[in-house]
Amino acid sequence: MNKKWAFLTVSAIFCVSFLQSISADNILLLVTDDTRFELSHITNTQNALTSLGHTFVNTGTSASGETFSDFDQIWDLRPEFALSVSEQNAYNDYLAQGGRLLLKGEKVTSGFTEFQARDNSIINFVSLSGGGTLVQQSQQDQTFTESFTTEGQQLFNVTNMPSLSVINPGQLSVQSGQGFLVTEKISGQGSMVAWDFGDIAGKNNSRMVVIFESALNSQNGNTPQLIENFVTFLGASSPIPEPSSFVLVALAMLGFFKTRR
Repeated sequence: MNKKWAFLTVSAIFCVSFLQSISADNILLLVTDDTRFELSHITNTQNALTSLGHTFVNTGTSASGETFSDFDQIWDLRPEFALSVSEQNAYNDYLAQGGRLLLKGEKVTSGFTEFQARDNSIINFVSLSGGGTLVQQSQQDQTFTESFTTEGQQLFNVTNMPSLSVINPGQLSVQSGQGFLVTEKISGQGSMVAWDFGDIAGKNNSRMVVIFESALNSQNGNTPQLIENFVTFLGASSPIPEPSSFVLVALAMLGFFKTRR
């Protein structure tokens, strides 16, 4: 009997651990094709997530009617839609529950005021959520390469993507010390910012990424690697154990006491 319980305990722990390691994230997408610049936005994002084994629901321009807690991650990649007050509050509640969020801003091109409205709403949301203060720096009308920062190298897979190619980016700087630049063109300025566990005030189990000009269109060869980095960073295990972790501990204790009898 003792050997049987020991075997069952070890087997159960192995099975649960294995299932945890291969579990796919369910992602809520708000993805639209910017008809002027990024015609392959939807296709590239969905194909990359499918190839990585994740599931998703793409609601297009609105997530109305969706229950955010049903999703492991939310990716809001709508370049022409400013975040409404209700959306900002809903995202803030989602992060408070340990959610993982990706927000895409956009380069501000002359004549397209909706892009600036989008960027401003993201910057406002970051402050609302407890992520600190972001400042959008001047635009540069050119394509160039950003290097990963030290923090970016630690948390993103830079072996499959040593640099980030960006087009007309809205350069960001982090003013409050919360969050970190993932990539930068010059010291202190870059187009991608992330928040690790504990970086967002009062939301220790949440992670977030903001990128202004993600270049997910077909012109950018980094697209699959960039999406892989996003989904891996956002899908990492939180420092506070998930319920399944307590199941493992309970099984281990049960097996221990059974073998002691």
